[in-house]
Amino acid sequence: MNMMVKPEKRTVTIFDVATVKKGSQLSKTDIVPGPYPVMNGRTEPVGFHVEANRAGGAIAMTEGGECGRVTLMSEPYWSGGHSYDIRPQECIDLEYLYYALLHNERNFAAASKGVAIKNLSLGSLKEVRFHIHGGNEQRFIATTLSTVDAKLSALREKADGLRHFKTGLMQRLFSQELRFTREDGSDFPDWEEQTLGNFGELYGGLSGKSGEDFGEGSSFITYRQVFQSARIDVSKFALVKIGPKEKQNRVVFGDVLMTTSSETPSEVGFASVMLDEVEDLYLNSFCFGYRPYDLKALLPEFSKYLFRSPLYRREVIKLAQGSTRFNISRTGFLKIKLLFPDPEEQEKIASALSALDTKIAAVTDEITHMETFKKGLLQKIFA
Repeated sequence: MNMMVKPEKRTVTIFDVATVKKGSQLSKTDIVPGPYPVMNGRTEPVGFHVEANRAGGAIAMTEGGECGRVTLMSEPYWSGGHSYDIRPQECIDLEYLYYALLHNERNFAAASKGVAIKNLSLGSLKEVRFHIHGGNEQRFIATTLSTVDAKLSALREKADGLRHFKTGLMQRLFSQELRFTREDGSDFPDWEEQTLGNFGELYGGLSGKSGEDFGEGSSFITYRQVFQSARIDVSKFALVKIGPKEKQNRVVFGDVLMTTSSETPSEVGFASVMLDEVEDLYLNSFCFGYRPYDLKALLPEFSKYLFRSPLYRREVIKLAQGSTRFNISRTGFLKIKLLFPDPEEQEKIASALSALDTKIAAVTDEITHMETFKKGLLQKIFA
């Protein structure tokens, strides 16, 4: 997108171009279902209320919490005790001012005071100076940037729609509500119930390591890598020293890695599959590995979805034990019973879900590129 912006700018504080009023705090009991969003220390509503204390046509800025963050408020809302209501003077375009403040969010955050809890006071707001353009340019700039935001919003909505569709498809596939057929149209065999112990064995992560052993040496898979994605991201390994005579379990292609503990039962036993060939690869000590006996009987690409499916999650959560932190036993894990489809049907299921993942990844890349473009555009306009 090309645009020509005249260099005419002046340096101002927020009080030179707008009125700023602090909101009024609501008790948690007052945040009840209602039509008006409550803005209070976050860019998203913290809840809704039956009344509004500010009209639309303003910018909400966080005073506490994530200090200095801005949200354009076109409709009436409730401005909370940790929020500022910012209304531009008549000569200042509302959307334009929003983008000018958006570009300077880091500066407002830096002006906040406090150690454990940050606060952006009215006095701190006066410390931040930024550039604004002349009135004739403001509408053009706002229109240009809002067009970019509209494209971003459409892409995010598309990505959310694909993710929602994938969730529904997984539910239907693993509940067998939806079944594939062979190429000749015939049915695949019924799914067979088997324990995980019948399909593979377990091994532990790193043992006997101290803090001095980490930071260099061989690659190992971190807890975060296992928890965050159904497939191990090979670009995010950490490093650990492994001695020449040291006995540690290696991770190989097709292994399923599991988190052994979490703070909540719903997050225990999260799985990620190793789908790349990497030599001398190890696993962190807070996870364990599950190695299928036969990768033709339990396909690695299918494992990627099986061990993140509602079918598996429902069973593994039952094993969660603890009070402040929840763990699963390895013995109990191997006793989990799941329904396994024929390998040919596994391949079809994995192929269908992988195709969706590819589409989601493509849209996510578009979002990243558009966000980078927007950031560069803001820098070019307001620097």
